[in-house]
Amino acid sequence: MTDESDAESISKPDPLPDIHPQSMMVMGNKGTGKTYYAKALCRHHGYTTLVCTPHLHDFDDEPDNFIFYDDYKPKDPDSVEETLRFAKKLAQDGHIDVVLIDEFDMPFRHNWDVGDDTHDVIINQRHYG
Repeated sequence: MTDESDAESISKPDPLPDIHPQSMMVMGNKGTGKTYYAKALCRHHGYTTLVCTPHLHDFDDEPDNFIFYDDYKPKDPDSVEETLRFAKKLAQDGHIDVVLIDEFDMPFRHNWDVGDDTHDVIINQRHYG
């Protein structure tokens, strides 16, 4: 049995710092909550988020800080390159905080030959803004 003075001497651990990652890629099996987690993170922090997805219905109830890029065609690597060029410009100009690309693997299932902007943003994980 622990007396009260012993219990008072045991300190609680410091809280975790409020971490804001500069770059994050969430990967996992289908249906494990990757998109759900990314949306919740952006919603919680109020990040201005450029959303590129073939599943717009998954984002029906999101707040105004979610901006949708309608020209995203995930099966076309050229469209992905144009999307990232657009996102890069928005970030450099300070208009967005996050680019959320749902189903990012679709254009690269058979070919990882990517353009300069895709390479710069995804592979080099450059940060703008």
